[in-house]
Order: sequence, then structure tokens, then C-alpha cells
Amino acid sequence: MTSETSATTETARVSASAERRATSSAISGARAGSAEAGSRAVHLDADQRRVVGAPVGRHLAVLGAPGTGKTTVVVELVAERIATGARATDEIMVIAADRRAATRLRDVLAVRVGVPTAGPLARALTSFAFGIVVAGNAHDGLPAPRLLTGGEQDAVIADLLLGDDEDGRSDDWPAHLDAEVRSLPGFRGELRELMARAVEAHVSPSLLEELGDRRLRAEWRAAGRFIRQYHEVVDAFRDQFYDSTELVHRATEIVDGAGPSGTGLGPFARLRSLVVDDAEELSAAGAELLAAFARRGVDIVVTGDPDVACGGFRGANPDVVSRLPQVLDAPADTAVLGSSYRGSRQLADVYERVVARVGTAGAGAQRRVRRPNRSVEEPVLVTTPSSVAEQVAIVARELRERHVFAGVPWHDMAVVVRSRSQIAALERGLAGLEVPTRVLAGGTALRDEPSVRAFVLASRVALGVRRLDDSSAEELLTSVLGGFDRVELRRLRAALRQREADAGGVRSAGELLVEAMQLPGSLTDLDTRHGRKAQSLADNLRRAEASAADGATVEELLWGLWERARLERALVEQSRGTGLAADEANRTLDAIVALFAAARRAVERSPGESPAHFLDQLTESDLPEDTLAPRAAGSAVVITTPVGTVDRDFDTVVICGLQEHGWPNMRQRGTLLASGELADAAAGIDPTPSDARALVLHDELRLLARTVSRARERLVVSAVSGEDSAPSPFLPLFPPPTDGLVERHPLSLRGLTARLRRDLTVAIERGEYAAAERAAVSLARLARNDVDGADPHDWSGLLDVSTDAPLVSAEETVRVSPSRVQAFRTCGLHWLIDELGGSTATVASGLGTILHEVAENLESTDADEIWRAMAARWSELPFEAGWQASLEEVKGRDLARRLALYLASLESRGATVIGKEVAFELPIPLVVPAEDGRPESPDTATHSPDAVAHAPDDGPTMAVLRGTIDRVELVRDGTIDIVDLKTGKNEPKTDAGVVDNPQLGAYQLAILEGAVPGVDGHAGAGAKLVVLAGAAKTKAFYEPRQEPFSHEQAVAFREGIAATAREMAGSAFPAHVSSHCLEPFSFGRCRIHVIEAVTS
Repeated sequence: MTSETSATTETARVSASAERRATSSAISGARAGSAEAGSRAVHLDADQRRVVGAPVGRHLAVLGAPGTGKTTVVVELVAERIATGARATDEIMVIAADRRAATRLRDVLAVRVGVPTAGPLARALTSFAFGIVVAGNAHDGLPAPRLLTGGEQDAVIADLLLGDDEDGRSDDWPAHLDAEVRSLPGFRGELRELMARAVEAHVSPSLLEELGDRRLRAEWRAAGRFIRQYHEVVDAFRDQFYDSTELVHRATEIVDGAGPSGTGLGPFARLRSLVVDDAEELSAAGAELLAAFARRGVDIVVTGDPDVACGGFRGANPDVVSRLPQVLDAPADTAVLGSSYRGSRQLADVYERVVARVGTAGAGAQRRVRRPNRSVEEPVLVTTPSSVAEQVAIVARELRERHVFAGVPWHDMAVVVRSRSQIAALERGLAGLEVPTRVLAGGTALRDEPSVRAFVLASRVALGVRRLDDSSAEELLTSVLGGFDRVELRRLRAALRQREADAGGVRSAGELLVEAMQLPGSLTDLDTRHGRKAQSLADNLRRAEASAADGATVEELLWGLWERARLERALVEQSRGTGLAADEANRTLDAIVALFAAARRAVERSPGESPAHFLDQLTESDLPEDTLAPRAAGSAVVITTPVGTVDRDFDTVVICGLQEHGWPNMRQRGTLLASGELADAAAGIDPTPSDARALVLHDELRLLARTVSRARERLVVSAVSGEDSAPSPFLPLFPPPTDGLVERHPLSLRGLTARLRRDLTVAIERGEYAAAERAAVSLARLARNDVDGADPHDWSGLLDVSTDAPLVSAEETVRVSPSRVQAFRTCGLHWLIDELGGSTATVASGLGTILHEVAENLESTDADEIWRAMAARWSELPFEAGWQASLEEVKGRDLARRLALYLASLESRGATVIGKEVAFELPIPLVVPAEDGRPESPDTATHSPDAVAHAPDDGPTMAVLRGTIDRVELVRDGTIDIVDLKTGKNEPKTDAGVVDNPQLGAYQLAILEGAVPGVDGHAGAGAKLVVLAGAAKTKAFYEPRQEPFSHEQAVAFREGIAATAREMAGSAFPAHVSSHCLEPFSFGRCRIHVIEAVTS
């Protein structure tokens, strides 16, 4: 390639990347609407004015309870100093609690200050430190640093731990931290926490080993050696990598080494004022960075409230504000904001009860605050439902009431839970009750998002690192890229199989599916909706393969898949609604935008990195992606943890799940590696267990205080009180619970429709026709506005039968399967549902299929050999969880053992196998009994042209009994035994249980009629089941036997099959309601079709 061509290609890629970024922002913009305007000058009280007008050049600590205007003071102080010329725009900087808060402050400050700035006036601590290290490295001639994200650091640690285990270098770890423990994500999380605390406490790996010896902590000695190895590996990388704590520590070193001239600080050398908002969230490393700037003569202003610090679990020090002189080692003034403007008197009372139990962290002045005097009606609602489902229903009702009756926008309400693990279920539950939601904090790892898994799988197939097989083809087709549901997939597989059968082929539907996805044009003759959708996905994959072969970056590869799938318009449109579909669309868009942002960062940081490496890192990381990629910002209720409420307040806050053992969570942090004791150990302090528990309790109370303080008008507290759940000991801090909330109908169009339908039917039953008319008029109004369920034409049970045509026409042959005859006779409706594709594959049926095929292809009495053959196909089973696979493996090994014992018993009995999986077809004319009542003989019915004289006037005239016999065994006396293997635990185990078994009877009839090849000249010894499952431990298998048919029995059985075939071909099918459909242990799929229609 010439340099000109290369430059052109690179220019095109840069241009395409810019276009992708613009489009990515447009995806969120299409949902979010315009951003809010910035802040204008506000009225300040006397305390706030004193802070804004504080002397420039002096350190200042500002204490203030929630709602006293701390962030407002920060904005006005910066604006005042810039407006008066006390500070230029590049001489003052605001540090926010996190990147989200920094982004919001940056926008507000830009509008409030109203003059051009060289850069943002607000940054998160990590961003601030990163800028300093970039400048320092540039001065020293070093490459720009790279921030090691949590996911990347976790992957490095996991690789090193695994390598140590494989190389036998893991003996340093104590016995209770064995290889299994070290492989857990929780252990890696605690190890990262210990590494961060070591950096903050200036504990080197050698010192950590020494402290381990002093404190008799073998885990510290092992961790010290591991951290040394970790640093050696990271230092060997081409780029300079830092985790967030190391980055702040390195920035502190650069500031201290800059000298009076600010050498190496770049633009940060001009800083003369640093303002910190929510300073109670600062880590020890962050406090040291402030002290380093203070030593340079920069004045430090911090605002905060130690009572609401929520970063204790990650090393935050809530006493930074109250101990600012000690932190900076310099004099500092203190100011207190004395008036709160948030909430009501009742909300303030709740907040005060909570913070009264929090340790003061060296300060209490912020608690002596003038609270709002206004009182509102029912500002605090406490409820104790009996189940999680009731809890979600009550929360949804309260949120909708605030939205409908009080006019509160969705985005001005929040639901706060203690743990990130609670978010996903709550998000689904609220979406199902038509409450739009978005997750503000926490979330799941990108690899766990279904849409991301689809893009990763498609990319791996395109790169050739994952072979396209039946399983991966199905996964892609049913993903967001393919758009198939299970019914459409079944139709596609059936169409492919039918086409194969018409051509005389015998390949499976899975093989045909893979070929269709790989072979160009192989789906063009399937001119159906599902055929065209599959063709579109196949074309997308082939173009992705071509792009990968041309050396596309991972960003280009992923973006190409997205653009060709043409998903944007449909997903954006769907995301604007409410309910589960809208919630899923929003989640999909957020995940995809985050995936693109992660891919773009990877390309920018490591241009030469292979796409496969990025995909591997993504799938190995089980940490949520730390990203500022645009997300849904439309009107939706925020679901978050207390940490996500920093710098935010809401009209309505719901504390959901205030449960015992959940909130407070008294589990001490860092217990495996004792990371919480490291700073004290380095300082020579001996902590006591009671101190540790008290610190955890105070952290939990601060989280609760933070959450309570976020509510301006309404606070809802919910705690499940049932047999398995108890409310938190924190619940008495709130007013008594309110009863009677569950009975109210959901405040939604769907809930209103349901209530009106119930009112209508109840009123008619009672003869209250005026009430019935009012309900009917309201339903009619809803129906005219296309509200689902309001129009009676949509009500279940009222529609006419769609067709009364028979299942099999007169010209067709009725196909009868021996294994399905009993199902039909048990319940015709159940049989019909299965025939029409209503059944789904289960693990149990899949296990039986595998065992049958292994028995067909392997004649071994070695149980291990049988199990190995079964295990080779284990991946075909649809396990939903790892524990299920383990449980079924035990069952599979047991089946293999029992089958081996049965086969060994054949040898001892002198029996041999003369046929396996023997297929047969037996034509059966559908005759009716003769007029004299005597049935036709088998020979006459089969061969005589007069046999059809008694055929039905309409309907099919011929059936075919078609099946496959598992085994035909030749017994020592020369007779043949028909064998049907069974793996179900509920199969009959006695001869009496199989006397009328139609499957065994069908096999006997086929033998008698000569329809089974290879058995001529042998008399039948009857038929038997070999039941391998459910047998007692002392008995490996059961062999219930059906005696050989007499001529009369064969004739009667044949007539019974003919009668069953006629019923199978009909248009009405009996439902045995009491004995099957509603029987709880019948496991039928017909129950939903026989229960009474619900119209109210």
C-alpha cells in the first residue's frame, strides 16, 4: 500500500470515527431532548454570602447540612472570584465527588460565569490527577499515562493469580485462601481494595510483608509478594498504567516536586484556588493531593457534611471537612451554613433521628441548622408489604400518584436500594407496571447485557475465533441482531428441514441452519418474513467477515454490525414509550452506546490491539463499565444506590427494601484480606472488633441519612415483612407503617381498564345497571383512544372460533406416532398443542434423546465408556444454570450405569440384539365396523377393495402408523423381544402397568403385520419397557412386559388405532379437564386453554 493510499485510508477512518461519535450522541439525543439551561445568579442568605465573600488566599472549610446550599455556594464563589478579578478562569478549579457531578457542575459553571475558559472549571478528582500526570510526563519526556480501569485491572490480577496456580507459585497464600477462593471475583475485589489502601497509606510491598509478619497475617505477606509481581508486570507494559489511587498518588508527587515555578505542572501551575464540593467523599489520597497544592500556596475551599458521606467502603474520609487544618497542615477558617431550604418539617424530623445516631466524625455544627417551617400533608409514607411483588406494586402506585395527581416529572423521582444486586429485578418489576426507569448507578457488567453478548458473538464469528455452529447460529438469530423470537426460529428450522426432505436429504435442522448462515444465497428461495430476516443477518455476518479480513478495528467492526442491522430507528422509537418493551429498548441502547464507547477508548489507547483481545477482555471482566457515554436522559424514574444520589435531590424518594441483614449490612468490609486494618497497622494502631463494627454501623447510617436527605417533598419507605423477610432495625426511625395500600388498583391505563371491567361485570351480576352503564361508557372512551383491553372485541373468551376445518383433509393421510397415541387418549387438547408446536425442549427430554442415540451407536457394558459418549454431547442440553448442569450430570452418570448393567444382563441371559432404532410404517385404512357389528379382519381391511365400503362419508380414508423401535432382541429360545428404553422417573414398573400400553401394542401390531424388517421367521415374545430412571438403588432397572397379542387382541388394537386416527384428523379435540388439564401433577400445557375466560 502506498503512503498516499494509507493516509487516505486513515483519513477516512478518522472521519468515519467522528461520524460514529456524532451518531452515538444522536442516539441518546433522540431520546433525551434538549439539555437543561445553566444556572443564573440566586438569592443568598447571610451565611452563604459570608462564604462567597470569604477572604481570597485563606483556606476555608464550609460545613452544611443537606439543603443548605453548599453546591450553590460553590458556584457563586467561583463566579464571584472570577467576576471581581480575584482569580482568572485558569486560576481556579472545582473538584466534584465523581465524574457525573463534575459534568453537571461544569455545565452550570460555564453558563453562570459567562466568559470563555481554556478548559472545564470542574473536574472529578481522577480527571484532575490525570491532567497533572499528563503534564508531568510530558515535561519529563515520558509517554502519556493510561488509566487502568477496574475491569482491566481485574483482568490483569485474574491472569496473574491463574498463572501462579498453574506454575505452582501460590504456596504463599494461607490455606483458607486456596485456589478456588482466589478464582472468585470477590477475592479479586478485596485484593484491589488492599492495593488501593496500601498506596494511600504509603505501604510498599516490602512493608506490607513486614506488617504481615508483625501482625501474624499470612495473607498480607502473600499479598505483598503478589503486589510486587503485579507492579513488575504492569511496569513492563508499553504504556504507563495507573489505577485511580496510584494516579492521584503520582499527581501528588508531581505537585510536590514542581517547585515554586510549577515546573512540570503545565496549565495547572497557574492554579491559585481549589474548591472541593462534597469533600466528605474525598479519599486519603485525594486529601494528600489537596495538601500538596496547599504547600504551593493554593488556597483550598471545601464544602461538605460528614453525616452523609457514602464512600466509606472505598476509603473516603468523612472528617476531611471538619479536620481541614490537620489535613492541610495549615490554618483554615470554618464556616457553617445555618439554614436548610429542602424538604419540610416532617422530613427534617426523620433526618435528624437518623443522624443523631451517626458518629460525629469530629464535627457537629452542621446539625444545628434552622429547618424549614413549612408542613405538607403525608410527607413520609412507610409500608410493610408481605412480599416483594406487593412491594413493587405499592412503589409503582406511589410513583404514578405523584406523577398523575401532583404533576411530578418522572425524572424528579428516585428509588434507592442498598445493594446493586437489587436493581435489575426492581427495574423489570416497575417497567412491567408502566413506570419508566433508568439506572443511575451500579448496573451490570457489559458482558452480561444480552445486546452486548450478541455483538461480541457476531464479532468473534467474523474474526474466525468462534466457529458458527447450531448453538451460536440460534443465539444470533434470537438476539437483537437477528430479531427472531422462538416461534419464528422454529418456523425457520421447520422450513429448512422441509426443503431438505423434499430434496431427499437427511441433514438435521441445526446443520441446515449453519449452512444457511454461511452459504451466500442459500435462503433466497424462502420468501417469507423469517427467511428474509435470516438472510439479512447472514449478509451482515459475511460483510463483517470481509471487514475483519481487511484489518478493521474493533470499533469499525462493531459499528458495521450495528449500521447494517438498521436497529436505531426502531429501538429509539420503542424507547420513547413505557412498559417492558420501552425499558428493554432503553437498556439495549444504553448498553450498545457504552460498548461503542469502550471500543473507541480501546482503539485510541492501543491502536495496534487486535479486536479479539478487546473482546476477550470485555467478556472476562465482571465489573460494570465505568463510562460517561451518553445514556437515556428522558423523563424516567431513577433507580440507584445511595452512592448514586451524591449531588442530586428529588421531589420524591423511595427507599425500597429496608430489610434486616440488608440495610444495615453489618458485614465488615475487606474481611478476607483485612484491608480496613492496614492504615492503622501502618500507623501502629491496634483496632478492636467493636471499633470496626461501630464504623460499619455509622457508614450504614450515613448512607441512610444521605438517602433521606435527597427528598424535597415526599419520602416513601418500604420493607417486606413476611415469613422469610423482616424489616430493618432502622425502620423504627420512621413513622409507623400505613396499612391498606395493596388493595388499591394500579394507577395506570391498564389498571384502570381492569378495574372498570371488574366493575362492569360485578354490576351486571348484581343487577346494578346504572353502575354498569357508567363503567361501560368509561371503557368505551378508553377503547376509542386505543387503550389495550378496553374494547370487548379484544377480551379473551368472546371471539368466535377462527376455523372449524379438520386438522387433516380428506385427501391427506393421518400420521400416527406410537409414542403419541397415549398422549392423545390422555388429553386430546394437550396432544394438539404439542402437534402445533406448543412444546419446548427440556433437559429431561434432551437427556433421554442422548441416551437413546448412545445406546444405538454403542454396545458396551462399560458404564464409563457409555458416560463418555453421553458427555461428548452434553453441550446440546439447554441448561439454565451451572448447578442444573451439575445435577443432571449426576443423573446422566446414573443412567449410564443402569444401561450398562442392563446390557450386561443380556449377555448372561444369552440374548442378542438383531435391530436398533428399527423404523417401520404400517398403513391402516380408516374403516368403520361392519353393519353386523363384526370388525374387518386385518387381512381384509388392509388388502380388500371392499374394505373401504365402510369408510367414513368424509375425512381421510387412510392412516399410517409410523414409528421406531428402540431395540429388537433375539431371546435364547428363538423368539424376539421388542424393547423400548425409558428414562422418565414416572414410567410404569409392573406388568399390570403396561397391559394397555399403546406404544408397545403398536410395536407388536407392526411385527404381526410384517411391517418390521429383519424379524421374519421369529415368533414374538411380546414387548417390554426397560425403565432405567426412578429405579431403587438395589435394582438397576425394571422390565414391565406386555404379553404377546392374540389374533383377536391384534384386531381390536388395530381398530382402536383407526378410531384414534379418525379423532386426530378431526376439528374438535377432547380436553380431560378434571383428570388432566387441571391436575397439578399432570404437567400439561392445556391448563391455560380450559380455565374460565377472564373478562373483568
